[in-house]
Amino acid sequence: MIQALLVIALIALQVSDQTRVLRLVSWSVPAVWAAAWAPALLLWAIFHVWALRAGRRIDERGDHAAFLRTDAAMLMTRCLGVAWFVFAVTCLGWADVVRRAVGDLILVDEVIILAPLLTQIIGQWWSMFPLEERIAEARLLRSLDRGEPVHAPPTRGGFVLMCLKFQMLLVLLPIGLAAAWNETLRVVGERRPWPWWDRAEPWLQWGGLLVLLATAPALVRLVWGAVKIADGPFRRRAVEVCSQHRVRVRGPFLWRTHGVMVNAAILGPVWPWRYLLVTDALLERMTDSQIEGVLAHEVAHVRERHLLWLAVCVVGVVLACGWATSALAFVLHWDPEGDAFGFGASVFTLAVALHVFGHVSRRFEWQADAFAVKHLSGQSAGVTEEAAGVMGSALANVAYMNGISPRKFTWRHGSIAERERRLAQLVGQPVAGLSIDRKVRVIKWCGLAAAVLGAAPFVWELVWGRAG
Repeated sequence: MIQALLVIALIALQVSDQTRVLRLVSWSVPAVWAAAWAPALLLWAIFHVWALRAGRRIDERGDHAAFLRTDAAMLMTRCLGVAWFVFAVTCLGWADVVRRAVGDLILVDEVIILAPLLTQIIGQWWSMFPLEERIAEARLLRSLDRGEPVHAPPTRGGFVLMCLKFQMLLVLLPIGLAAAWNETLRVVGERRPWPWWDRAEPWLQWGGLLVLLATAPALVRLVWGAVKIADGPFRRRAVEVCSQHRVRVRGPFLWRTHGVMVNAAILGPVWPWRYLLVTDALLERMTDSQIEGVLAHEVAHVRERHLLWLAVCVVGVVLACGWATSALAFVLHWDPEGDAFGFGASVFTLAVALHVFGHVSRRFEWQADAFAVKHLSGQSAGVTEEAAGVMGSALANVAYMNGISPRKFTWRHGSIAERERRLAQLVGQPVAGLSIDRKVRVIKWCGLAAAVLGAAPFVWELVWGRAG
């Protein structure tokens, strides 16, 4: 969820840069600085007190639910922090105030603008560590009793750094590189050193962004400290699963998390900058069949091009919302250039885009689960009960080992309990005609239609406008 919240904050910052700020109030510069920082620090302080009380409840009563409630409180306060950040940049002129103070330096002003929100998020990880430490100690004792591999628990600083690398930088690193590239081109363009620059700049801009999008996973892998897994049974099986479904990846790589995270991921949209990563805890605490199911799930995302189609659907709905709001302004005789209308249209578009993003992403997850079950069913014409059971148990283990309630709902993945229920419904269905595959095909066609129809006026203006 932290990635989605950061994306919302970055979109709000981009919107404030591209449109006029809707000034609801006119405050002095010190007041704007205080308004940007004080709520973020207050939300952190409130959460810190909550975490301290939850720690005492765990110590005195062994109340594991206190940990879950604290995790929910962290999400709630972060949502409030992002909402206030959006208000600050769109209605208080926070970004303008910062840039008047430090200038429009490459990435420097953006870091300062985001600093209150990032401070709140990082501070809450620091406050959450004592609770995470209690849970880690309980897992350590359980692992020792069962003879499972154990890892030295991270320090408080190591825990915060791990969260920063694995959660925050996954979004900020590629987007920051893209922003730095665009700002560099802008600085060069302002000097206009060569007569051919105006013609070359769009190609440099989009070409550079595509290169960064393709190669950013390599940098993420280095930041995460993932190392290549030596030849052995797991490596050979992982390569076999990828080859069976014609998915080319680099690796697999070991994603070192001190044994606190059970996960796998394929980073990168294109080969050779596409990497298969698996965490240490996944290799240590899951059976071979469960690991194979998790690998097949990740392969499905690449095989079905879920990332590309998710982008198509979101872009399509954004374009559709743009034309819908423009048509509404024309019918009601509103000023489409007005600050209030622009702000309202942006909020509406963002809300619809987020809804579509979550709706589509969750169904892609269901399809990836179904793909894994089909893979585990082997040559069977229908989904076997054993395959569904293996994948369901893998999901249950992910929730259990990561300390997540199976009923906890996330915007991108839904809940583990819902995914388990859907897996059970697949038993006996023909492998070649699963209902989720039909639903995803409809989603893809609708997203493509929305993107094409939404982009048509831009293409018309680009081609025929210039011709005229």
